[in-house]
Amino acid sequence: MPLRPASSPDFYILGVSGKCLRDDLGRLCQNLIPSGVQALNTANNYDYLSGRGTLDAIAGAVRKNGWTTRTLGYAASLTDRVNTGTGQLATHPGFLTLAADLRVIVNRDIVGVRNPSRLILVGHSHGTVWSHLLTALNPGLPVEIQVDFDGVCAYWQSDNQGDFEAAGLGTLIDFERVCRTRDSALGGDPNDLQNVVYGAVRTNLDVHSRDPLLLDLTNNARPDGSHAGIYSADFAESHSGVTQPGSAALTWVTQSVENLTRR
Repeated sequence: MPLRPASSPDFYILGVSGKCLRDDLGRLCQNLIPSGVQALNTANNYDYLSGRGTLDAIAGAVRKNGWTTRTLGYAASLTDRVNTGTGQLATHPGFLTLAADLRVIVNRDIVGVRNPSRLILVGHSHGTVWSHLLTALNPGLPVEIQVDFDGVCAYWQSDNQGDFEAAGLGTLIDFERVCRTRDSALGGDPNDLQNVVYGAVRTNLDVHSRDPLLLDLTNNARPDGSHAGIYSADFAESHSGVTQPGSAALTWVTQSVENLTRR
């Protein structure tokens, strides 16, 4: 078998941010309004895990072991979004672009080569639903590490189902089964999509916050109910804070990633 292209990295870190989430209270996102009030309010979603440094921190942990990395960030949306989430007008790729990028990566850098690239998937909040949807739709996709930062699925259905239907993908998934706790920002059902870790995922790092309003209270599990390769931990930090560089949660993640990717 041939080698993968020399320009391809040893590890891809693919991250999906959640609903538009500002750190500056003077710039609150309009789509924080519950979707029960304002449906399909994903227009402001953007890739904040890249700008915040979350993905770079994880990539840095991998590089400590001598591997090369490439980070790619995506918005919590089926389609690409054009907005000013970062402070300037920009296009933020959505799930369909993620799926297309992944096909290229798999066909060029993973399948049929002697030194395949490896994948790390990262999601925060609603982004965990999208990253777990990716693994659910690609059950044979080899994922080295899946990192879930405080996954929640409340209002995910009403946020996104219309976009799927408009794209002719309304039957792609059973929306009634994605999120059984659709109207609750607290807790979660063990069978909610973001709480299920599929078989080709080698290791799952499942981060929970202690946010008083929005948090994940359910430990992840495999489809058979086992917890093989799943490590859940909670931190006395906010829903947004767990993704911040320097936070206890992200420090735990980066230390774990460094250990898991040692040669």
